[in-house]
Formats: sequence, C-alpha cells, structure tokens
Amino acid sequence: MKAFQAQGGVIVAGLSKGEWANVKRAGAVQPAGKICPTAKPYSADPNADPVNVIAEDTWTDSIRNVVAYARFLAKELMGVSLTVTVVHTTNNFAACYGQRRLDFNLLRLGHKWFDQGASEDVDRLLIHEFGHQFSKDHLSEDYHDALCRLGAGMKKLAMEKPEELRRFMPR
Repeated sequence: MKAFQAQGGVIVAGLSKGEWANVKRAGAVQPAGKICPTAKPYSADPNADPVNVIAEDTWTDSIRNVVAYARFLAKELMGVSLTVTVVHTTNNFAACYGQRRLDFNLLRLGHKWFDQGASEDVDRLLIHEFGHQFSKDHLSEDYHDALCRLGAGMKKLAMEKPEELRRFMPR
C-alpha cells in the first residue's frame, strides 16, 4: 500500500460495509495490491518455478570475490555472520536478504556484475539488501535510517580499513 501511495495512488478508506459493497459492484476502486503488487522474491505457491541453487564449487573467482566482500561487509557493518547463496531463477529479484541470508540471482545480475568486484554498483545493491536486516519495509523510517547508517559505516570502513577493502577490487 505504501508503494502505491509513493507512486501517487490514492487509498480509499473509512467507508461503511454498504458503501464498500456499492464501490465494488460499480468497479470504481481496485485493490492497491492489484494495481501495484508488492514484489515477493520467493513464492509460497507449491507450483511456482523452482529456484536452482548454484553449487559453490562451480562459482567463478568473481562470484567468490563478491560473496567474500558481502560477508566481510555484513560482519563489519552489522556484526552479522552472513550465509550467501547464488541462485538461478526467473523470479524478479537481483538479490534477496532475510534472516542473515543473502541470495544473489545470477540470471538477473549476470557474470559481468560479479566481475566488477567491490564497485559502487555492488555497494548499492548490498546496502539496499542489508537495510532489510533492520526493516522489511522499503518506505519505513527504520529502513531509511538503516540505509543512512550503512552508508556512513561504509565511509568509516573505507577510511579506517582501506587495504582490507582494496582486496575485493578487481585486478
């Protein structure tokens, strides 16, 4: 609902049961979730397309590097031991974070994304996903505050441990 409002949608609320029945019968209002559905990286539908987990022993050096970088940042910025999985799925997400687990979707990101190593593009995705350690809601103040703290933590880390960060840069 917040995403719908953020895009300029108007939420209709406060109608009586009879008024809602009239609105539905007239087709005057559609549910916000139908107009602006919330992305769900993994479906609870038992008939949904499977998610193929890519075996760690088949990861490229570039994938290993970005995974190590994500684990390093999770520990430094959030004090979290991160589990990282690389998946191949048609589900509409580049990465997905929850419960100290990060999944990268190779189908959406592609190998070139991993080849960049510790880049601004990679940092942007990691900060976005790590924000979910503190809030699932992209439009909440908690999520916004988390992104600010993570960004400030990245700057501090870059100043205090530049050599540790450089080891994740492509050569």
